[in-house]
Amino acid sequence: MDFLNQSIDIEKSYALEKQEPVKWFRSNSGAMALEETFSKSVAFRNEYVLSIETARFSDIPEYLLEYFSSDFTCEIRVLYKNEEPLKTQWLFKDSGSITRMNAVFNDTEGWEELYKNNELVLKDGFIEIFDSGAFLISEYRYYNSGIGFKIDYTYNENMLTSCAFFIIEEKSNELHEDIAISLQDQKSGYKLVYADFYRYNRSLSLRSMERVFYAGMQITQGDPLRIDFPRNTMDAIKESGFITGRINAYSDFFGDVYSDNNYRMIYENDERGRIITQSFLDDNDNIIWIIKNVWNNNRIVSSEKREGGVVLLAEYEYSGSGERITEKNYRNGMLERLVRTEGNVDIEELYFNNVLVLRAVWEDGRKISETRIR
Repeated sequence: MDFLNQSIDIEKSYALEKQEPVKWFRSNSGAMALEETFSKSVAFRNEYVLSIETARFSDIPEYLLEYFSSDFTCEIRVLYKNEEPLKTQWLFKDSGSITRMNAVFNDTEGWEELYKNNELVLKDGFIEIFDSGAFLISEYRYYNSGIGFKIDYTYNENMLTSCAFFIIEEKSNELHEDIAISLQDQKSGYKLVYADFYRYNRSLSLRSMERVFYAGMQITQGDPLRIDFPRNTMDAIKESGFITGRINAYSDFFGDVYSDNNYRMIYENDERGRIITQSFLDDNDNIIWIIKNVWNNNRIVSSEKREGGVVLLAEYEYSGSGERITEKNYRNGMLERLVRTEGNVDIEELYFNNVLVLRAVWEDGRKISETRIR
């Protein structure tokens, strides 16, 4: 591959050696660094273990070198379960400690065979590429089933203007002039399927999204798919027809909702149309979970979700202007997460056994720092 021609120069300038020993942490299935241990043997007394180390240039797999630069550092994180490796994460960070590449693969063996005779051999995992502003510009997804795709993102002054969706297939010589496709993408077998284009109004609210299909996918009379949004979304939400019929927003801490065709949601509202309970039922009318909301005027101050023997509780606090400034998340009475909002900055704290273990700072929805608490 062409990028390997520059690898020797990068290696010479990347003189970093492993000056620090590998750090070992007690972890969980989500690969959180919960508590640092004194040694590997002590760490492996736990079911889940996370190792973190700084890599040499020679440690970096060949298929990741094209995303590496001489001013980057590389960090390797390996998650173990019962002493067996589950996942390995590669992080490239620039001199400003901004993550420029994040790669995670579930298959930890045979990675050196990812490319065979310059042909891509799919593994189960993903690669994310970021620019110097920490904006996601490309993501690659690979599956052992043989399916793979790539999405490229384009920005204009920090606003997302378009994204292009590619699938992996046989090599294609077809080029599209209405959106840029690199020659490398053509050679590696990525074929453009569709592209989304975003339009904003003067207040920077999303006004419309237009999807254009390629690769033989047809739309009636060749017209693109276009979705327009209300001039003022909040005005649309306030219309009376939405009060009892809309799905009530709840904390991400409660997880996603997955349902079969015959599953259904039942709402119980008070006299003011506020949702008091949400019950999720299967096709035999058995309750899968139920959420109960407590209101103060027009704001939810707490939501409790019961599912099986697990009780999740989210508590909220608001400013005088009505903006949510605090969210606390509990699992079976134990504090797990606290989020404080200060303007466009969110400070997220994670707890284990009611003890603070991790603090992250987010700005405009992007993580800018993460600190493990000893």
